[in-house]
Amino acid sequence: MAAAAAVMPARMNKPRMDHRFVIWMLCVWAGWPLLKLANIQLLEGFLLLHMAYLLLRWMARGFTIPVAGLWRQPGKWQGLVMLCIVLVSMSSVLQPRYPPIHGTYFLSVPGLVVVMRLTELGLCVFYGFYAAELMRRDSKLREYAMKCYVWSAVVSAWIVFACFPLYQFAHIEILVYGDNRGRGGFTEGGPWGMYLVTAAIVARILTVRKEFTHRQAVFVFFTMAGAFLAARSKSSAALATLILLVGIFWKSDWRQKITSLIGIGLVATAFWFLLDVPAWWQESKKVRLMAEVMVQNDPANPNVAYGRIAAAVIVPRMIAAHPLLGIGFGHYSVMRNDPEYLGIMYPVEGYDLPGLGVVSMAAELGIPCLVALFMMMLYPAYWANKTGAHRLVFSLALAQPLVTLLGANVTFIYPWLISGFALSFMPLQKKAMLAPRRVIRRLPAGSQRPAPAG
Repeated sequence: MAAAAAVMPARMNKPRMDHRFVIWMLCVWAGWPLLKLANIQLLEGFLLLHMAYLLLRWMARGFTIPVAGLWRQPGKWQGLVMLCIVLVSMSSVLQPRYPPIHGTYFLSVPGLVVVMRLTELGLCVFYGFYAAELMRRDSKLREYAMKCYVWSAVVSAWIVFACFPLYQFAHIEILVYGDNRGRGGFTEGGPWGMYLVTAAIVARILTVRKEFTHRQAVFVFFTMAGAFLAARSKSSAALATLILLVGIFWKSDWRQKITSLIGIGLVATAFWFLLDVPAWWQESKKVRLMAEVMVQNDPANPNVAYGRIAAAVIVPRMIAAHPLLGIGFGHYSVMRNDPEYLGIMYPVEGYDLPGLGVVSMAAELGIPCLVALFMMMLYPAYWANKTGAHRLVFSLALAQPLVTLLGANVTFIYPWLISGFALSFMPLQKKAMLAPRRVIRRLPAGSQRPAPAG
């Protein structure tokens, strides 16, 4: 008996699998979707391999891994929404197809584009929850993950700063493009700017929790401010303003609201003149009204015949024709040449994407599935409110639906990852722990023990 008792603690204290490498890959490379292996993002390739590893471990255990934690609630609702998206998307396979002449070969294979897009979205949803559950069980792993996320954003900012002279004097576009705009590890400055806003919120949480020193916090703040200006992104400015507004009116007293509103008014006035909002709005109205004529008159111009201008005409027609089931997830590129949608415009020969954010998703998924997807994204913010989470955690949870609403690709991993950060701070049961709102250091830190393997 004594020998057995001596052996039991040794077995119970056996070191568990270290998840730091997976978390490092997620948090560092989530901000670099521009890095690809052929048409597959570097991070997506890694996640596919890791998913295969997890499936093999599951098979080796006899398919008996218990479902617990976030996988039970709200994971089951996430799974139901994803099942609906899969069924609706696959129902579109039999629709007529008009693939581009010079597009990649897989565009001509019925259903393959849908499968690829669903795989991308499935990886985002799964690993958002996977990271959240690991970080919920191990607070040290969460702190490590958040630091990786912030420092990766800082590195991308400083690389952009170094690339500005190359663009200015040699016209070499490396992370800088267009009219001297930084884009970081993204194809455009808009998604990069919104990514920086989320990294700034994570940095603020680390600062208040005393995980960053004063010097580190100042360095990160000025780096983020410079990168934010380099991106010159209207969507990121809107994201920061919306999060600030919600943070102000979310359970604060009237004195704080009035003081903050004055500050927001000053910032909004500065942006009004800096971005010349009236001229920009008039130009956008002109483009919407004249888009079809512009494309018809200049079909050889890729800045007109491809992207948002043509999509401003085509996507509304797709929504009107398929409001419930959509045209299929990822099917815009193989259906945009349909004469029913083109009108007087000419078909294009190359691969094209709409770039209209939520409006494009409504055309591909259908309105009911789009609403369900947004309800799924809003769950972390809803649960943060129900469980009395700190204001910064609530802002982090709210960032994902706002980022998607403002035009970021739904298959970017970083919005799902920041929702995972937020969920890892929350208790599983309503009002299970009410932490003081003023001191985020006292928020539920989760168990200090390492997470179990897989």
